[in-house]
Amino acid sequence: MNVIFILLALVLVFLVFPFLGRKIYSFNVKKTISIFLIGIAALFAVNLAFTESFNPTQTVDIFIIYFNLIISFEILFIFMFFFYGTGGLGIVGSLFEKSSEMIEDANLFSDLKKHTTPKAFISYLIYGYVFVFGIFAGNKVLMILLGMEYKIAFLWFEEIFITLQFESTLIIILGITLFSIKAFKHGYFSKEYWKSNLTYDERRSTWYRYLRKFIVVFLYSWGIYTAFISYFIEIFGLSTPFEYGGIDSLLLVFYLAALLQSIYFFKNKTEVVSPLKTQQDDFKKKVDETIQIAEVKPKKPIEEEQDEIKFE
Repeated sequence: MNVIFILLALVLVFLVFPFLGRKIYSFNVKKTISIFLIGIAALFAVNLAFTESFNPTQTVDIFIIYFNLIISFEILFIFMFFFYGTGGLGIVGSLFEKSSEMIEDANLFSDLKKHTTPKAFISYLIYGYVFVFGIFAGNKVLMILLGMEYKIAFLWFEEIFITLQFESTLIIILGITLFSIKAFKHGYFSKEYWKSNLTYDERRSTWYRYLRKFIVVFLYSWGIYTAFISYFIEIFGLSTPFEYGGIDSLLLVFYLAALLQSIYFFKNKTEVVSPLKTQQDDFKKKVDETIQIAEVKPKKPIEEEQDEIKFE
């Protein structure tokens, strides 16, 4: 790996991404989604200039290959298809939510307008990193479906994303891990995940929750196993057990899941972040104007009361 790309990646990670994460975090939903989609369009325009030309016939053939792989019902492929999808959901959703929680926690103890704590810096770094990864995921989906490849003269551009680990199997393994942790603790697709308004009886462990946790542990072990197989296939350039396009189709699932999860998070970022806010309207002093206070007549002085006392 070239030293120049390593230095460039470090500059992006420690200087650009924290700044970007802080800005994006403060934007509203509409502005965030607009910047996200504009980022995808801008990066895709750059890719068009740096990649080989493609034709519609090639694109149709690629769609047919991926479609046939998905409906072939090959057990190993379907198994990995599921895990690559959970990897895309986990790497984006879990990191966005965790970084948001850390940011709000840092806001509680420090004034970020005057200084930035290490915890807040790391939180904004993660937020910015995942935001850029979501943009990259959208472009990667288009490049895979359109069969686009970088020209030899512009391979350095792809090397930037490789150095950032955007195309590494390790990030897929991390995504599967994060997804499994959330599913184990909260039940990713159950009402436990939205448990803020549930009673203790609804949140306590029951037999089906123990069954779910057992299933998560079982599937997670297999998911990590298959992901590591893909990692060694990538490192040593081994042949895959699938037909042509098998690995690319799995990567398509991963990046598509990451793209959809990014859009879903940005669309619902207000609902996700609002329970974590340290300064809300609920903490402000409220005056109920409908309450009427009865007028209390002042008591008479003691001297007047004594004068009114009559003795028989």
